Amino acid sequence: MKVSWEKSNFLVIDVEGNLNNGIREAALILVNEGKVICGTEFSKEFGAKESIDSQIIGYFSKDENQIPCVLVSHNCSIEHNMLSQLMPYRPSTNNKVEEILWEPWIDSMIVYKKLYPDEQNYNLKSLVDRFINPNEIEKLAKEYCQINKKKYHHAMYDAIACYLLIKRIADRIDISKFLLRSGR
Repeated sequence: MKVSWEKSNFLVIDVEGNLNNGIREAALILVNEGKVICGTEFSKEFGAKESIDSQIIGYFSKDENQIPCVLVSHNCSIEHNMLSQLMPYRPSTNNKVEEILWEPWIDSMIVYKKLYPDEQNYNLKSLVDRFINPNEIEKLAKEYCQINKKKYHHAMYDAIACYLLIKRIADRIDISKFLLRSGR
């Protein structure tokens, strides 16, 4: 599959939670032609009528079992495992089971490990501190994050950080070479 940062759709995903208690918070950032189109946050804190699982699944087209874009995350095996184990199937009105294929992925952690093998730490904060202008993350955080969630380990902030890491290198590399299936 050939993808291009400037010509493909990407969905940057970050989830906070665990398999035992489910997703506490999730953020989705839709990227088209390399630019953020919209950001959506789902949180148990808002007292939503629907579960976060239902909200996220509702975000995608109900006609396809394939996610209609490339998924992007930092350490995507976490997001892949959470999504595929907590939301393996799309709700169906005709009693037909429709499995969701949560793929393909681009993992910003793997990309930076390959491009910068001498870095000491590949966690999200370390990479952002090293490679991203603080004004860039602050500008997007101001637009998309709740005021008390403009910090790491909040889904939208982490998704913005991941987006900026990939955006920084996407026009200099063949991003297709970093596509992963099944989050691995």
